[in-house]
Amino acid sequence: MKKSNIPASLPFSIQSVVLGGAILIMLGLLIWTILTTGLPFNCPPDCREVDLRGKDLIKKDFSNADLRGANLSGMLLRATPLTGADLRGANLHQADLGGLDLREVQLDASTQIDDKWRLVWEIVNQGGQGRNLRGTDLYSANLEQADLRNADLRGANLNWAYLYQTDLHGAKLDGAILEFAYLAQVKLDQTTQIDDKWRLVAELMSHGGRGRDLSGVDLSYANLFEVDLSEAILRGTDLSQSHMDNANLTGARLQGANLSGASLSGADLQDARLQGANLEAWLSSANLTGAHYNSDTIWPDKFDPAETGAVTE
Repeated sequence: MKKSNIPASLPFSIQSVVLGGAILIMLGLLIWTILTTGLPFNCPPDCREVDLRGKDLIKKDFSNADLRGANLSGMLLRATPLTGADLRGANLHQADLGGLDLREVQLDASTQIDDKWRLVWEIVNQGGQGRNLRGTDLYSANLEQADLRNADLRGANLNWAYLYQTDLHGAKLDGAILEFAYLAQVKLDQTTQIDDKWRLVAELMSHGGRGRDLSGVDLSYANLFEVDLSEAILRGTDLSQSHMDNANLTGARLQGANLSGASLSGADLQDARLQGANLEAWLSSANLTGAHYNSDTIWPDKFDPAETGAVTE
């Protein structure tokens, strides 16, 4: 009988094989993480002294992360959650913080951050009641729930600012630039000095405008995201360049309205009246089923309304 070459006892056990495999998997994950994101395996949350310049931070959540001494200079951080993060001593020079919620973020004197964003941080964390902010650049600033009672914001640039539930009682906003500002649930009162156009936008965003007669009104460059204007009368209304994604415009009367350059992605225009309207707009995924149009209705180039379920008269 041929003698077996297999040793009676192996120099390793099943447990050691499993442990070795687990170690290899962990090493593989670590290498994959570093190669694909450029981040240390434990960052976030532990990103202290890490150089994050040029790293892929998309879909990374840095809320409550330790970023003390980290280098974020020049980074686009608009979609990077930082709520509660510790940024003491961090370098944020020329970083884009547009739309970012800076509440509960920790900064100190050694944090390198542009004056604009330090000001926004001060407002949302320490309040801006009665503060002189006349002519200030607050473009794309997230001022959600900030206390700006009696603040002087005359001529301030609040273009694309996020003002959800911001307290503007008694504030002065004469001449403030509020194009595309998000004004849902913003707190205004009779003492708030604000142009009639933007007070109306705030009303519509906070309470809707179902069935309301807004014929000939100027709502150009307004942020009307998800606004309810169903059955509203909008004949001749200027909605050019407005942001109306996911808006409810079912049954709205838009005859002769100007929607050129408006964003109507996902908007519901079912049964709307569009005769003579200018709809050279972004209509991706818009519902036009049963919408009425005629030869005077202006559509985007190469757009066939019949294919969307709209009907001509």
